[in-house]
Amino acid sequence: MATNSDDDYGLGRLSVTVEAKAKKGTLLYELRSFFPNHVEIKGSDMQKAKEVVENVKREVYSHLKSGKVFGGFLRPLEHTGSVYEGLKVEKPNEFDIMIPIRLEGIWTPQASQVDGYYYIRGDDGSMSKFLEERQLSSNKIRHHFQSDVQKAINSIESGRTLRNYDLHLSTHGPAITITVGYDGWKKLSIDLVPALFLNGEYYVAKPHLQYQDEPLWRKSFSTKEKELIQRMDGQGDCRRAVLKIMKTIHLHNKQLQVLSSYHLKNILFHLSRKVQSGWSVDNLDERFKDFFKEIHYYARKRTLPNYFCEEINLFQGITERALSNLEDYCQNIIKKEKYETLLKI
Repeated sequence: MATNSDDDYGLGRLSVTVEAKAKKGTLLYELRSFFPNHVEIKGSDMQKAKEVVENVKREVYSHLKSGKVFGGFLRPLEHTGSVYEGLKVEKPNEFDIMIPIRLEGIWTPQASQVDGYYYIRGDDGSMSKFLEERQLSSNKIRHHFQSDVQKAINSIESGRTLRNYDLHLSTHGPAITITVGYDGWKKLSIDLVPALFLNGEYYVAKPHLQYQDEPLWRKSFSTKEKELIQRMDGQGDCRRAVLKIMKTIHLHNKQLQVLSSYHLKNILFHLSRKVQSGWSVDNLDERFKDFFKEIHYYARKRTLPNYFCEEINLFQGITERALSNLEDYCQNIIKKEKYETLLKI
């Protein structure tokens, strides 16, 4: 059964409460007040949501494992994303699970014209129906998975195991999303992402906006990101607290919504490498300001390198005007030292 502790994933409980007093009205005081009031998720809510996800996941994966095409090639599920990294804020309403396929035979990733995207070349009879000129088609794999997941949901709904849940299937980007209604009015989403496990790396069936019809696979760093986050904070450190506060602000701040939570996570990775000490919760205010200055720095540069592959610019697709507006917004707050205004949500 799921529990409400971040210890489930080796992260330890995150807290910004310390013995030392913070003067009322200071940024440090405001941040410490903001965290429990706006950022943290109620333990019982997280426990219940995890329990729902575990129940749905178990039934769906069982059906997928019994499938004729992929059943024998599925690896154990990889739990990725903010809940399993201990970074979810406000509501436990989004869960990410990667479904890896183990390839047999000789398969070779070949770099494409787009940084971070690959063609997967090979010749395996078990995957022949998904090949396009000896290239494994991410679109065909994703569509077949969607069909299998829909069959699983149909089977679940016709049975009695999850009769208290309302299940609906949709697609968004590389994910096959199951929306679950539970406890009357509550809802959460489970994003299932089909992936290839090849030479110790994961490649997800994520289409590129400019090459929708190409059989491209995007290299995924989600398991590496989770491992980095697991070892990022020592006792009394505040890296994840800073990120969670900024993620909460981002949800309510229109000026920052040109960014995604993935941008923010990568900015923390870069900042943590630049500033390797001084991450005690006593320094929460200073590191919060550093984080915001990093947002300004990358907006001004018009590029944000992926932490694990710096050839990938995570700002690709964001317009020059949007990044210029973000730069000006950050510059104004930094110049006037009005960081407290970010906490007014």
